[in-house]
Amino acid sequence: MRSKIKWSFIVFHLVQMLLTISALVSFRKFYAIDMETIGSQSYHLRNMLKSITLRTFYQFVMGGTLFYLFWHCWLNLWAELVMFGDRYYYGKWWTSVDTKQWLREWNIIVQDWIYFYLYKPILRVTHNNSFTIFVVIFMSTLVHEMIASFMLRFYLPVFIIVFGIITSIFVIFGKTVHLLPHGFENIGYIIALLMGPVVFFTIYTLEWYARNNGFCPKKLDSLTDFFWPRILSCIQL
Repeated sequence: MRSKIKWSFIVFHLVQMLLTISALVSFRKFYAIDMETIGSQSYHLRNMLKSITLRTFYQFVMGGTLFYLFWHCWLNLWAELVMFGDRYYYGKWWTSVDTKQWLREWNIIVQDWIYFYLYKPILRVTHNNSFTIFVVIFMSTLVHEMIASFMLRFYLPVFIIVFGIITSIFVIFGKTVHLLPHGFENIGYIIALLMGPVVFFTIYTLEWYARNNGFCPKKLDSLTDFFWPRILSCIQL
């Protein structure tokens, strides 16, 4: 075990962090372009679909940059500072061919915690692997929903639909459902990972601007308004 901190290692990762943050600030300008007008005027459904499509590339780059910033630069920097030996934070999730593999490898730290403190205790009670997986994913979904709702001060069932329902189906039945020919699973899966966060962030951004730009005023009581998407009153088909 080493007794000295590699300061060159820390400086190297610190510089990378500063560069990635600069890149994120630059990409944010492209990502948010024309979205500030949402909620200040009527919005057509085709424009919403166009916004999601145009932001696919930027969201993919921003997502990859954020991942590199936190899971690689930030965690390795602090691991070196505190002389922490185990630095296996993520696996090769970009080679995934199914949802279960991606969930296991994209965030090793959280997945290990979930496996030992949620999955195994629940499995000992239920004795049913598929049901246990569903319960664990559902609990994770609720945590994500609570965090998003607390930060944004409104609720949208995006995580429930995309992560809680669709992801559960692909995790539980992934071995029996083959949507693409053998050899193309990874390509299809990367495209799905590309589009998923785009839909997430775009829908939340649309709703946030709809609530804060004044064109879609509050028409319901506070509790109902918290759960009802205000963007629906601004969209024209």
